[in-house]
Amino acid sequence: MHLQGTVQGVGFRPYVHRLATRLGLGGAVWNADDTVVIEVEGDENRLERFVTALPIEAPPAARIEAMEVHAESPRGVCGFHIVTSVASTTTPSETRIAPIAPDLATCEDCWREFHDPADRRYRYPFLNCTQCGPRFTIVTGVPYDRERTTMRRFVMCDACRREYEDPGHRRFHAEPNACPECGPQLAWHVPAVNGHSAAGASMRGEQALREALAVLRGGGVIAAKGIGGYHLLCDARNADAVATLRLRKRRPHKPLAVLVDSLTTLRAYADVSAPTAALLQTPAHPIVLVPLDMDGSWQRFAREVAPGLDQVGVMLPAFPLHALLAADGPLVCTSGNLSDEPMAWSDGDAVRRLASLVDGFLMHDREIVVPCDDSVVQLARDGSERPVRRSRGYAPYPIDVGRTTRAAVEVIAVGAELKSTAALFSGGRITLSSHVGDVGSPETIEALAMAVQRLEAMHGGTVRVMACDMHPGYLSAHWAVGQARARSLPLVRVQHHHAHLASLLGEHGLPSDEPILAFTFDGTGYGPDGTVWGGEALLGDCTGYQRMAALASFPLAGGDAAVKQPVRSALGLLHGLGFDVTDDSQLPCGVREHVTPASRVIMQRQFTRGIATVESSSMGRLLDACAVLCGGPTTISYEGQAAVWLEVLGRRHRHRKPRYHCVVRPGDDSRAARSHAPRWIIDPAPMIRALLDDVRQLEAMSEDASRESSDRAELLSAMAWSIHAAIAGAIVTVARLVNDRMDMRRVGLTGGVFQNRLLSELTGDALARNGFETLEHRQVPCNDGGLALGQALVAAHTFLRDSDPSGSLPATFRQDMAHS
Repeated sequence: MHLQGTVQGVGFRPYVHRLATRLGLGGAVWNADDTVVIEVEGDENRLERFVTALPIEAPPAARIEAMEVHAESPRGVCGFHIVTSVASTTTPSETRIAPIAPDLATCEDCWREFHDPADRRYRYPFLNCTQCGPRFTIVTGVPYDRERTTMRRFVMCDACRREYEDPGHRRFHAEPNACPECGPQLAWHVPAVNGHSAAGASMRGEQALREALAVLRGGGVIAAKGIGGYHLLCDARNADAVATLRLRKRRPHKPLAVLVDSLTTLRAYADVSAPTAALLQTPAHPIVLVPLDMDGSWQRFAREVAPGLDQVGVMLPAFPLHALLAADGPLVCTSGNLSDEPMAWSDGDAVRRLASLVDGFLMHDREIVVPCDDSVVQLARDGSERPVRRSRGYAPYPIDVGRTTRAAVEVIAVGAELKSTAALFSGGRITLSSHVGDVGSPETIEALAMAVQRLEAMHGGTVRVMACDMHPGYLSAHWAVGQARARSLPLVRVQHHHAHLASLLGEHGLPSDEPILAFTFDGTGYGPDGTVWGGEALLGDCTGYQRMAALASFPLAGGDAAVKQPVRSALGLLHGLGFDVTDDSQLPCGVREHVTPASRVIMQRQFTRGIATVESSSMGRLLDACAVLCGGPTTISYEGQAAVWLEVLGRRHRHRKPRYHCVVRPGDDSRAARSHAPRWIIDPAPMIRALLDDVRQLEAMSEDASRESSDRAELLSAMAWSIHAAIAGAIVTVARLVNDRMDMRRVGLTGGVFQNRLLSELTGDALARNGFETLEHRQVPCNDGGLALGQALVAAHTFLRDSDPSGSLPATFRQDMAHS
């Protein structure tokens, strides 16, 4: 038997040994490159039971993707054995990586040992077994054995060796097996100051842990090395400590995650539902967005953890060291980096980049070979999981797209600019890298290159196509161009929102040529007409698309500057609706107060003359603009901050009676036939004019001392909720228009705007009431973290479509290279 998939590093060989022994069968099992090979013989009936049971009873972390069974002549083997792994003789094992399991959170059996004072692994931060512990971040080659992991330097003691060789023990062939006598150890390090070594630099083991805890109790910030990289930690109840971390990390407002030692502790801070508790305790142990009471819960957590928000990302310890650190109380636990940089993961890099951020480093001597940041998920109203960031605990599990496409071409896709991941398409499966981050610096380009290298090493195939975003300014696209040129590979530039659509198709396993109507709403996507898209309704599949509808475009002064300054979006929107942005009487006071008259005069000239402006149909920018009009932030420090503010307000509304609506009007059909102009336009003008009437009412209420502040708060939340309801209503209107013409009842929701739970739930409910089937993301993020999956699918079909019969480079590639 030859098995492929995630079958190494998940306790699969010990499992096969137990199953064969239970059935009285003889033979052997071993790892060979990226497969598991089994030779088994015995009674025919028992052999059939073995083959049937093998995939059904496999370890939870295993993923059997292919299983070939061949009959052989019996050799009379007695007993069943795990034998030495066999590395390929044609491909050096150092150049390949097994499709290994993700790093898995500590299992219940290991936790019992960890908390048992009588156990030899009591409070040992690095205990693991075949069902838990590091995998993806420590593997260096195939086949998966200890000598091809970063545990190779630690020689097992006699006690660990006995466990490793005992078929009845749960650490039978657990490759990272270790204990305090023979395994990795903690070390406390304080960077040298002015060339002098700091006290405490040589502390190890429990002494190092005590020093780290003392710094945390004193309101300090530490960097702690985890499974996939370094985290920054401080006391989540200490407002001054959190403020210090924010100042040093240059992260003034973006929410921070909180590490809690147990579910029991968390329940003292928040009302945790059963589905949320289950999600927190999965083997992935992701960060889960947990609702918090704006009054009660924030009396225990420092409000600075997630300022202005009504939920916080919470994680339980995925790694025993985290349990030791959080035993005194909840800790802020955020990626070890400065904002917009990749996570630090090697010791030298961490000290170099993080020394100015922390009061000390809690290190260990188990090497990390690939960084892997924490995953983030939120719970949908139906109890399903919605990924926000897919990384530790999920990567590198592949996503089966075999039902979507039979394209036999290997593709590397590099995502876009924000929340990037890389993807490799091969053999009907797409493997996404761990989270890379925002690709806007040399450090993140280096992280992207490493992610691509890792994916290629895992699959050992020959990449035939590179794929990237169509945006001419993205560094990821520039890197892909250079790689394609250096390797003489075809390069396919995929339109941003087409990639979102294809990602949804692939995740749901829909045929590549079966179109859906996908609402692709986000902040920025380069359109083939040279404008910024982001409020699109595309009818398409992996081979192409039609732009059925789009948000009415409006000008953005300064282009990308509007992302960080939502007030620019607000002024551009008002100008597009015919307002004079230099006239104070036509503007809400929140806009007047934050933009000087001179600046507004300049922007008015930009709008009227088309100087340094770009037309945008972005739903993300529309939500930003609405937030500003409602009195929200006019400048932001993290992506989506203004829109998140608006969503939080909307979730507080209780009466749920819409105050606004958008209209959907015909576009220019004659122009649509010749260009990328949409057939229908989603026009927010009625919504914005009604919103401005309410804004004026709000301003009057603020000036009236007799009005209760609760009246103003209720009106404000009603305005925010109604904005979301109006957009949901426009989506349904477009869906009905398309369905009337083309009998299309399958509707997809994708793009970063649909991370907004309020909007996605309002939209999903409205579509269901109108008889539509709604597709949403459940395996990859709806934001750009899932974009590479769609890019890979589109690129594969583009390559096959454009290739000439001789198999030479596609015509589009030849043209692109000539243009370059």
